[in-house]
Amino acid sequence: MDNLGRKIVVHTDSTTVRAELQAEGLLILPKIEQTYYWFEKGKINSTQGAYSGKVLHGQYRVYDSESKRPLVSGKLNRGLKTGRWLNWTATGILKQSELYQDGLLNGPMVRYDSLGKPADTLKYKHGQLVLKRIQIDSAGLFSKIKRFLKLSK
Repeated sequence: MDNLGRKIVVHTDSTTVRAELQAEGLLILPKIEQTYYWFEKGKINSTQGAYSGKVLHGQYRVYDSESKRPLVSGKLNRGLKTGRWLNWTATGILKQSELYQDGLLNGPMVRYDSLGKPADTLKYKHGQLVLKRIQIDSAGLFSKIKRFLKLSK
């Protein structure tokens, strides 16, 4: 772990995380339904409805330690996910795209197949799933319908 002022770098065996910390002195009153991301003793942690340590605020990126490819990219606002978050496979293929507002999914979540093409889309409003749409193609259609039916129950 390297401390670069408000910026931190945390190394694990397989990943490197680059994040920013919130400036000192700003009070946050945690809400029970939200998950907060924070830094303490060289580790990045998350807790629903609370935090202990320094709250993350700003850019958040996770990289594969060997290839240096991005694995996760997003932004935190006072410990909560906000805006567009992207997830990639270790080979660099886009896996998922999500939109957050105040720490809750709010907007489309697009999941991509192994070739990086949209596989299905879920729409959230204030953390609640409101719509699921699947891409129609001949490959894997049965499994997509099966997943859709399981979600509908």
